[in-house]
Amino acid sequence: MVVDKRCIVHFYRNVLDKISIKYRKEVALMLKAIHGHENRQEAYTKAIKVSDKLRDLGFEMAARLVKENIGNTLTYYDFQTEHGSESVIYFV
Repeated sequence: MVVDKRCIVHFYRNVLDKISIKYRKEVALMLKAIHGHENRQEAYTKAIKVSDKLRDLGFEMAARLVKENIGNTLTYYDFQTEHGSESVIYFV
């Protein structure tokens, strides 16, 4: 099975690059909230809400990046153990 995955840190950087400096801290927290959920469906639902919020703030390109690419950053949910969300995510 081939899994298309994307580094979360690089995903954040790509999105934040489309955000004005004034909003970067707020948007960074919104992005981190996506990956803090217990399962893939909750994370994806949060990502859609974040995308809508970015669009409302006028950041159309960032909103599109989130909506189109979030699935590639959620692949670690596929590898959780039977004990819950104990998957390890390494940030380098």
